[in-house]
Amino acid sequence: MRPDRDRPDAEIEDLLRHLDHPLPPVTVEDIVARAESRPSRWRSWAAGIVLAVVAAGAAYAAPGSPVPDWIRAVTGGPPAPAERSLPAAPVDLRGLSFPPGEPLLISLNMGTAPFHVRVVVTDEADVLVRSARAETRFRSEPSHVEVDVAQGDTLEVRIPRGASRVELRTGPSSPFTWNGGVPRSDVVAAPDGSYLFPVMP
Repeated sequence: MRPDRDRPDAEIEDLLRHLDHPLPPVTVEDIVARAESRPSRWRSWAAGIVLAVVAAGAAYAAPGSPVPDWIRAVTGGPPAPAERSLPAAPVDLRGLSFPPGEPLLISLNMGTAPFHVRVVVTDEADVLVRSARAETRFRSEPSHVEVDVAQGDTLEVRIPRGASRVELRTGPSSPFTWNGGVPRSDVVAAPDGSYLFPVMP
């Protein structure tokens, strides 16, 4: 006697024939017809979902949007890092330097606009005449520099304590002179030791 597991192959084939049946053919026209036959309410619902997803993405990506914070509050995620402001770029000072052992005359050409001159006594090595404005122009020769100061500019003159002689001249007057360590000024020194001169045409 043969066990059940040894059924003839004919029985198994007969069972498989009952399960196996051909699928009806489907054409592209059938797929298009079925898609067009779907109710317009379904298409409107799908379009609404797409628009909602696009709008949510735009709101999330917008600068300063509260949407990321809302999502983090709901999901318990970490807070967003605080925005850090970039450090201010250093001021590009341009000008000329002169050896302190030689006398120097600084002539300021007076145009039609007011400006300022700030004189600072320092422990630096050279006499510096400089400005942060590109419109201010310098012309120099030995022991003399001529400056066309731009409107509203503050020309800075830095004089070492060991400088021999530096004279600041605006037109016919000399509002500041440094002579062997002795200053002579038309204005009183500020608490930090600097001298600020307004120059009016």
